[in-house]
Amino acid sequence: DQFPSGDFESHGVQLGAAPDGTWTATYRDACNDPCNMLARPFDVTGQPVDSALAAGTNGFAVSTELSDGFFTTPTAASSNAGTVVLWNFEDAAPSTEKGVACRAIDPSGNGVGNQKTIATELAVAFAVSAAPVGDKFAVAWNSTNPANTTKGAVVDTQCNVSGLTTVSTVAGTHGAVRPSTARTAPPRRSTGTLDDAARTRVM
Repeated sequence: DQFPSGDFESHGVQLGAAPDGTWTATYRDACNDPCNMLARPFDVTGQPVDSALAAGTNGFAVSTELSDGFFTTPTAASSNAGTVVLWNFEDAAPSTEKGVACRAIDPSGNGVGNQKTIATELAVAFAVSAAPVGDKFAVAWNSTNPANTTKGAVVDTQCNVSGLTTVSTVAGTHGAVRPSTARTAPPRRSTGTLDDAARTRVM
């Protein structure tokens, strides 16, 4: 009843590996809407490790608000300073807010506050990706505001946002898909597909 990916565009973006070898897997469960986003940390041998949010070695909810409607599996990125988990969301009725949410987890597995909205969208965003950049994280996702573009931002270890920008320099005629984010030295790079062509932008 655990879904490492609920959408083909989420594959490959769901594990956050820290420099000490621990890694965090993110997933959702087999629930009827609305749902939680979940996570579970593991050590270098693949054994689950204790976390404060779980009060043990079990998986735990990283979301503090339920998400309704279509959403993809969350993504995680880790550094020495902690882990961030990000996912697209659509608030359960009567709210109509949609966007990209973030929850930070410190190295001891404590949640850092509640989930935060890092961007709002006109429709459900999807395929969020993230990569560590120093003690912060570069994030990219398929955006609907404006339509058929990729957006990006930098978030810190408390999910505070800076540098929110539209990564695409042109809008496509149909949806942008499969964005990915990587750290180069020193900038960050966002790659995705737009109008059936692979595109890269260095920020």
